[in-house]
Amino acid sequence: MKPRDVQVLPIAPDTTVLRSRTWERLKFEIEYALQKGTTANSFIIQADKTAIFDPPGESFTDIFLSALQDRIDLKTVDYIILGHVNPNRGATLKVLLDLAPHITFVCSNPAAI
Repeated sequence: MKPRDVQVLPIAPDTTVLRSRTWERLKFEIEYALQKGTTANSFIIQADKTAIFDPPGESFTDIFLSALQDRIDLKTVDYIILGHVNPNRGATLKVLLDLAPHITFVCSNPAAI
């Protein structure tokens, strides 16, 4: 089995995708019988402000943060934006907040609980 990894790819001007990839079949992916692995996609948008969209869950925390910090300085990040509720992100979000307490989190009311 291949190890988990994070691919960092530019996809548009000022936009980068961080594809946290696993070759294991995760809980929800089993339903779709995926055989070639799956990704948890996060995005960095760098414009007047810098935002990270949808950091991955706990099983990717260390390798995601390493790839993220290779790409940008966390001091330049203004926002973490959560597009949907996913409780397993808690560990990654806590580390991001510990490393960069100035970051503003943007999410729906259910995600804020």
